[in-house]
Amino acid sequence: MAGYSFDFTGGSLCLNFVNTVSNRATSEPIEHLRRYEDWLAWSRQAGMNVKSLERVARRQTQRAQAVLDRALRLRESLYAIFSAIAAQKTPPPQELAALNRVLPAAMAHPKILAAPSGFTLQWQSAEDALDAPLGPIVRSATELLSTAGELAKVRECAASGCAWLFLDTSRNKQRRWCDMTICGNRNKARRYYQKRREA
Repeated sequence: MAGYSFDFTGGSLCLNFVNTVSNRATSEPIEHLRRYEDWLAWSRQAGMNVKSLERVARRQTQRAQAVLDRALRLRESLYAIFSAIAAQKTPPPQELAALNRVLPAAMAHPKILAAPSGFTLQWQSAEDALDAPLGPIVRSATELLSTAGELAKVRECAASGCAWLFLDTSRNKQRRWCDMTICGNRNKARRYYQKRREA
């Protein structure tokens, strides 16, 4: 994941997790979460406190890798669900079932904590719970799926090969690219050169 940054300012955490694969719709997708440590780095960028998991992962490398493998399987289920929604199709039932299987653990141990602006609801997990970063991701997915107004904003990048998902918060709800400076500009350049060739 070195040299690559993920945008956590817009969109939903679960969609950002799905987007940890670049060029998904090509013959050579790029996996950004190859090791458990990559997932922890991503989780830190997302604002999660995963410091205690770094020590556990160093001591239990095989267990950490197995947890990552399960997380990546869930990521693919989330992609199938939200990609179908972006295409205005019904999500595959087996992928919704996969999400429902991890839902009870993600919603376990809720706790109300005092915060500067009032109170906040958090979910507690054991310090050695290597799958702790999945909790916020799963909760994000369930919140997005159960909020009709937000769900209607889910889009899939129109750039050939990209397939990143995002929430369209543009004023006219016509956004087509995950990132205008990358996929949008590439598409503009491609159309420009194609027009010049045809002229």
